[in-house]
Amino acid sequence: FGQFMTGASGPGSAAAGWAYHVSNGWTFGIAYAVVAGPARWWWGIAWAMLLELAMLLVYPVLFQIRYVEPFIAVSVTGHVLYGSVLGLWCRRYAVRWRRGAVVS
Repeated sequence: FGQFMTGASGPGSAAAGWAYHVSNGWTFGIAYAVVAGPARWWWGIAWAMLLELAMLLVYPVLFQIRYVEPFIAVSVTGHVLYGSVLGLWCRRYAVRWRRGAVVS
């Protein structure tokens, strides 16, 4: 991400790339919490796989990734872990809404 955004390589572009990736993770996590709330934990994995699919449709061409199989393996693993943690966290801490009243 950093090289794509800055057009350079090095620590600065790596920091920019990580900042972008982390902010995306937080943003998509908040979106999931708003939409799914305390849904079953595995819905977090389903959400992450939806994000993965969207990413795999664009990134290999956009970033000219030559070794697609290792990229997919690492990416799927990371997104499954992300979705698991997100789903478990939201299942435990998200607030449930019923008929205008907050139910914990």
